[in-house]
Amino acid sequence: MSGKELKTINDLRELSRQADKLAASGNKKECCKLLEEGKATAQNIDQAYELFFESELFNYQEEYEQAIASLEKAL
Repeated sequence: MSGKELKTINDLRELSRQADKLAASGNKKECCKLLEEGKATAQNIDQAYELFFESELFNYQEEYEQAIASLEKAL
């Protein structure tokens, strides 16, 4: 799924589910790639989702304080 095809919140949710599956299978690199795509796409759709994807990226990069800060902004 390319960034151009992601147009709705449901698409962003599906992208998040796909990233979770990749992370669970140990494919952190591809997971982060999808999260980057989700973050970039969410910029044009929903700021809370953009911050959610940003937080997930920070989490997988083990930058936990920044992850929490992004989540707090999203809420």
